[in-house]
Amino acid sequence: LYGGTRITFGVPGTFAGTRGGPLCTAGFNAFADGIYPVILTAGHCNKDASQSHVFFNDAPSGQYSNSGDYIGQFLAGKYFEGIDAVLFGNTANHNTHSRVLLSPSTSIEYKDVIPVTAGLVNSRVCAYGGTSGWRCGLLSSIDNIRTKAGVAYNFRLSIANFCSLKGDSGGPVLSSSNNAIGLISATENSNGLTCATVGGTFVGTSFQPISSYFSRVTNVRLLLNKP
Repeated sequence: LYGGTRITFGVPGTFAGTRGGPLCTAGFNAFADGIYPVILTAGHCNKDASQSHVFFNDAPSGQYSNSGDYIGQFLAGKYFEGIDAVLFGNTANHNTHSRVLLSPSTSIEYKDVIPVTAGLVNSRVCAYGGTSGWRCGLLSSIDNIRTKAGVAYNFRLSIANFCSLKGDSGGPVLSSSNNAIGLISATENSNGLTCATVGGTFVGTSFQPISSYFSRVTNVRLLLNKP
């Protein structure tokens, strides 16, 4: 179970049944209370509380799966407090890794994750989304105010000029030195369907800095390749 693994969701009790939740991407592996394995992803992946169980999405990219193995249940979400991040447990005890996928092909490569840092404007950042794969660009702005339907609090997100697509949400964002920075939140493109500029003006991708989440959920630490 790596950062970049494609995931989907289902209702309680349907461990091998119908999955009706959104497509998302696992972000960073972590430990809660120094013991329990958990994974970070985008909070809006769990905005429907009825879709509380997480499964591997083993269907082709951009599609749902009804057969992926069960992973665990959502917990410690802060979406409705204006932070687009949530944990899910690894109840099924799948092997977890500090690394992030670089190329999900026959010769898979990885990036080793090192401690959390704040992104700097004009610095190079990269991300892995379960649909669009590995993409890099420049961090163009920070502390952008965004509102979400049904949420009383404002979100403060960073924007980078790489593309993202449906299913990329929750994917890990790293610095050029592989420091953990954030989680993919949403495309900022006006068309929202393609990484091309046709049909809309390409802007980039907004992501949730994970430092905001860790300031609220203090018993969670990332699983790192280096201290």
